[in-house]
Amino acid sequence: IFFTYTEWKTSRSQFLEEIFSKLSFPIFVKGNHLGSSVGLFKATSESELAEMIDEAFTYDSKVIVEQGISGREIEFAVYGNDCPHAFPPGEVIANGNVYDYAAKYGENSFPTTASAKLTEEQIEEGCQLARKCYLFLGCQGLTRVDFFLDDQGVYWLNEMNPIPGFTQISLFPSICKANGLAFEALIDKLIILGLHKHRNKLRREVRTQ
Repeated sequence: IFFTYTEWKTSRSQFLEEIFSKLSFPIFVKGNHLGSSVGLFKATSESELAEMIDEAFTYDSKVIVEQGISGREIEFAVYGNDCPHAFPPGEVIANGNVYDYAAKYGENSFPTTASAKLTEEQIEEGCQLARKCYLFLGCQGLTRVDFFLDDQGVYWLNEMNPIPGFTQISLFPSICKANGLAFEALIDKLIILGLHKHRNKLRREVRTQ
């Protein structure tokens, strides 16, 4: 459920009624434009929820309220333009805890693996879904596609990260490396994809002249 600060100010009770009728706790509140789990809150009761929405609006002018999902956080490295490739995924080992800013970057950050332990069927299904999301949103170059895999084995799209991290602990380059694409070769591919995108843009411009 998505709303702006102005909508929340004028229709607070209606939005709370909609949330309580459609979602069950735990419920997550987060700013629409933020990354790295900044402005992310987990509400476990009605009294907490309104306070956390107010707090989220100190970070952003638009807020998303979502149903909490019990499951594993599975992340896919996808690259390409019109014909994207998705590698077998990595995983954040959260053990049911909230993967917030401190858990990502703090001294006691959660461990990750570049090779999630999944069945071949789960890997293939996830890769297909990641590519489908990539194409549907018109992504180019690279994107990290993050899912939750629930206890029933169902994938739920969490987010698309168009500027994934490239640090020593970042999953995107780690997944690529684990699947035989070293960092230098990955950078070469991204440059080639950028040049290809640029040539296609020039070609379209010539056709319209």
